This record gives sequence, structure tokens and C-alpha cells, in this order.
Amino acid sequence: MEVVNTTFGPITGVVDGGSLSWLGLRYATAERWGLPAMVAPWEGVLPATSFGASCPQQPNVESSARQSEDCLFVNIWMPSGAERPPNRVLAFLHGGSFEVGSIAPMYNGSFLYSGAQLAAEQNVTVATIQYRLGALGWLARANATNLGLRDQRVALRFLRRCGV
Repeated sequence: MEVVNTTFGPITGVVDGGSLSWLGLRYATAERWGLPAMVAPWEGVLPATSFGASCPQQPNVESSARQSEDCLFVNIWMPSGAERPPNRVLAFLHGGSFEVGSIAPMYNGSFLYSGAQLAAEQNVTVATIQYRLGALGWLARANATNLGLRDQRVALRFLRRCGV
């Protein structure tokens, strides 16, 4: 494990081959039907070594066995041994027609969206972003439409401010 300082506080990641990863890093919180609020800086070292839960959705080939409305997480990979993050960041938003999808391992334990190889081989930071799906993310309301899209925007701002 390796500790890295971010603007929000220190985090621990895992070195795996040619990349360093931070998994299940919370970027925001949100109540049901509420706007996402970016996380505040934390005290102490935050472990980011395991995947967060998937957002609620119908069982499908990409959904995780562990689902929760508390699902606003990112996974980040960068080349190991880099003295500072590369200048290039690839932010990946999973597909699924805003109804299904996850950046966590699936029911069968396989994992579709790892950025480890891309980070190691192309000297780029890779971030996968999870956002609310279905009615919880996309049901139109007068004061808070497209919560899933707002989640994505907050995640991108978090990544920019984080400094990982």
C-alpha cells in the first residue's frame, strides 16, 4: 500500500503490477432525490482499497451483487512509480442507457472497467465514475432534474480538485 496526499486528505492505494489504484473513493454524497454534494476534506488517511457498491438497478450482466443508494464513487489508476500524476486524465463514464452499469466487479466476480493496463502502458491517469441510474438519477423534477448528470459533473470537479 502507498499513501498519497490529495487536496481532500491522504489516501492509501494498492500497487498492482505497473499501476497504483485507488478504489471506491467517495466523491460525493446525496440523499434520495437530492443534489450531490462534493465530499469535504477528511481527517487521517482514507483507505481506498476496495470497490464501492453499485447504484440500484435491475440485475444484469454489468451489475454488482452489492447495490446501494450510497454509490457515488470513483476508481482511479495511475502508473506506479510516477513522481506525480501524468498530465493526461481519461475519465470514463460507463454505459447502460442510464439504467444499468457499474464500475464495481460484477455478480460473477469479473471486472469490465479496470484502468490498470491503460495507466501502466500509456502513462495516463484513468478514472472510472459511478453515478445514479434509473429513476433515482434521471426522473425529471422541477428543482433537481437529471441527478445522474449532476453526479457526473461533481465527479469531474472532484477529480480535477483531488490532485491524484
